[in-house]
This record gives sequence, structure tokens and C-alpha cells, in this order.
Amino acid sequence: MATQIITGGPSKYDFLLALSEHSQRSSRTVCFKAGDEWMEVIIDSISRQFLSPDVRNINDWFFSGVIAKNHDVAVKGFYSTKTRQGEVETKTMHQVAMPPVLRLHTFVNLGEREVCISTILDSRLNGEEITPYDHETIIFLSEYEKITDHGGLFSERFQGQMDALEGHNSIVHRLITGEIRLDFNYCESRSDKEE
Repeated sequence: MATQIITGGPSKYDFLLALSEHSQRSSRTVCFKAGDEWMEVIIDSISRQFLSPDVRNINDWFFSGVIAKNHDVAVKGFYSTKTRQGEVETKTMHQVAMPPVLRLHTFVNLGEREVCISTILDSRLNGEEITPYDHETIIFLSEYEKITDHGGLFSERFQGQMDALEGHNSIVHRLITGEIRLDFNYCESRSDKEE
């Protein structure tokens, strides 16, 4: 495992476009300058964490993926699309399974509660076109950036990756500004019944 400092990389548009145009057959790549060399990466996951409604930077991202020319090398790191700097860690894997086409997780601290806004390609569809709304965003209870309750507090479906990406960001914004109100009592009453 090796960690390197990123001193150059893609714009915010290119960075997000690389995720939205990721598929099993072909993918748009992005390049990060790490040390003296450029690293070409296929992005398969991005996320942001907002510490509070007042402390957030919409240009800071966590990401993961694989080296474009060697899928046995996994990458993960942090990247600022504003400064185009960050950190990347590479790890050689024996086999890297390609994750769902879109997988976003944003953790938001809501005072005494932390939640995870999760947007994914609905794997239950198995490539079948049952509905054009193939992506789903669900809000889960979380703690220390780990989902602690898989009973969704909120759910919304989207058609296609670009719609899902925009919807994810809209839900994060609406949650932080109070436009979306969550019923935490629902989770507590459900966990009481399970005990």
C-alpha cells in the first residue's frame, strides 16, 4: 500500500462526469498527478462528508476506483476540485470486483444524530428494465461514517445516473436546510420491537 500527494487533477465537472459515465463495458477516466507521474483512474465511488450545516466544502471529495490500465490496483483517496490537490492510496489486489455503476454516500451530522445519504443503482433489477427509475437514494441512520440501521428514513428514485447524481446532491442540500424532516422515532420504535 502506497500513499502519494496529489498535486494536479481534473476539474469538478470532469471528476463527476467520470463517475456518471462509469459502466462495466467502458468508462471515462480521470488523471491525477501524484509525484512526478500522472495516474489514470477509473472512478467507481465518490462521497462527501458535511460535519455540520455550517462546516462544509462542496469541493472536497473522497473517492475510490482502480488504475485504468491495471484493474488489479485499487485506489482510494481525498481530492479537492477547488485546489486540485489531495491524497491517493494505491493497493494491489488479487482481484477487483467492479462495484455498482453508481454508489454515493454522504454523511451529515444533524446535531445529536448522524445520517448517511446513500444513492445506488438498484441491484434488484439485475439489468432488467422493470422501471425507468433505476437508481435509489435512501437516508439511513449512521454513526462514525458507518450505517447503523438499514431501515430507511427517506427514499427517492431517479432515472439514470445524471438524474441520480443531481438528486443526491439536492437531497443533501434539502436535508441540511431543513426542507426534509426525518422521523427518528420510527427507527427507535422499530428497534424496540426487535429487542
